[in-house]
Amino acid sequence: MKRRKSAKKPHSEYLIATTKGEVSEISVSVGSDGRLRFGTEMIDARIEATYDRPKKPKVVHSIGVEPDRMYFGANRALLANYDCIFAVDTNTRELHGHRVSMTAVVEVLSTQVRGQVLFEPRLFVEFLDVESKPEQLGWIVAADIVNRSAGYQALRKIAFVVDCDETNIPAYNARTICVYRTRMLPERVTLVQRPPTRAASISRTQ
Repeated sequence: MKRRKSAKKPHSEYLIATTKGEVSEISVSVGSDGRLRFGTEMIDARIEATYDRPKKPKVVHSIGVEPDRMYFGANRALLANYDCIFAVDTNTRELHGHRVSMTAVVEVLSTQVRGQVLFEPRLFVEFLDVESKPEQLGWIVAADIVNRSAGYQALRKIAFVVDCDETNIPAYNARTICVYRTRMLPERVTLVQRPPTRAASISRTQ
């Protein structure tokens, strides 16, 4: 029997930016490619999508972007603002009396084929009996490995798409709190809260 998929909640998407100083007006234009261009100098730009719930709106995704690289659509914004994008996820199970955690890292490729975003598996790391925060430990270990890898040395901005701990992500990215124990997020790596995958399906390259 197939499990019925739950109905997707309607989302609201916001493009948010702060002016560098006090202004009396803001001018903005939208290009045919969906790119926003401001006539006023902006800082702290991001794209967010939320849906309503009784307690407070749920943030579906939040993506920090350059003010001059704001686009409608999370996937397009990611590809335009980061030199390399990885999706990172960790699952934990009880096996034979131990807590086994597995972190998987896949790289999202910038090339699209027939509207599909392609990806390649890059890394799998297993942890045993992690007492707390296995997801965050996975982020730190994966970021260290990527930063040391020769093929990524020339990259300036690397995005890690993650799906938990949304409240602390801004502080992790600002390097004001540690991600795991005493470890700050490594330089060049930015955590991005999970974007939607509706705009482009994902398939493994051959």
